Amino acid sequence: MNVQLLCRHILSRRFVPMDTMAPKSLLKAIPWLLAGPFFYLLFRLSFLWPDFTETVYSRGIFRFVNQGVSSLTGLLSFSLAEMLLYAFLLFCVVFFLWALICAALAQRKWWFVLIKRFAALLCVFSCLYALFIGVWGFNYARNSLGENLGLDASPATVEELYSACEALVQRANALRSKVPEGPGGVFEPGFSKAEMMGRTAYYYDKAA
Repeated sequence: MNVQLLCRHILSRRFVPMDTMAPKSLLKAIPWLLAGPFFYLLFRLSFLWPDFTETVYSRGIFRFVNQGVSSLTGLLSFSLAEMLLYAFLLFCVVFFLWALICAALAQRKWWFVLIKRFAALLCVFSCLYALFIGVWGFNYARNSLGENLGLDASPATVEELYSACEALVQRANALRSKVPEGPGGVFEPGFSKAEMMGRTAYYYDKAA
């Protein structure tokens, strides 16, 4: 038996016509498919109660989740999220090619094979979206930083922006006179690079 006949034999044992599938096998994928829409609904509802989202999720659940994830990913010297993204893209490409191969080998049942394979891929997307919303996404519905700090976050007027820029220019001009200059009027530090690096910690603590 060659490879093609062997693959057809395996597929014929694994895939059955859609009309003969047991109802239970069809229902198995429903919870995974509904995970994404369910969390999307919760995500939209969280915008209606930002104070509740801020108190319960952002300052409660998310703190423990973030501490746990940070303690694990902090041990790595690379970006875990970036590696997972590349791995997921590679998985999608391989999965797509595998689904096409299975459909080609199935011949008469190729449409059913594609539906089943892409339904499985849709379950993966749904679960990943639900995981993203549960682990991080609800933070988009929390109160803004300005609201938490009691700051006025209303748009500034043209006069306010002009006054702020004018004040910054005056302060920059005042500080410019204190900068050491060389013969050509260009900044020249009064100490060496080694001395500058040695004073970094002192000035950092002073500014903090």
